[in-house]
Amino acid sequence: MKQSDDRRRELRYLLLRATARVRKGEDGVPLTARIVDASRGGVRLAVEPAQTLAEGDQVMCELELPEALRKLVPARSTGTVVRVDGNVAAIRFNEEFFGQFETE
Repeated sequence: MKQSDDRRRELRYLLLRATARVRKGEDGVPLTARIVDASRGGVRLAVEPAQTLAEGDQVMCELELPEALRKLVPARSTGTVVRVDGNVAAIRFNEEFFGQFETE
């Protein structure tokens, strides 16, 4: 039996109809994205085609999470875009802030 080549370090949660706000850098315009899946270590987001993220971008993510996941997945984090496939960006978190973020 061949061992999996899966490099994930954390359990990944599939989220339906969950959204996120993402800013590139500190002064970036916020982008709204759909969460594809999320884990304690990162998130995959589907962004609108006109709103682009590139590998290496530094971002701030705010995830609108269901109550059940707020202690398992960071609701707010800075991160780095590590991969882009079409309109889906994979972001590795740099730091974690648990609980729901406050709306502005």
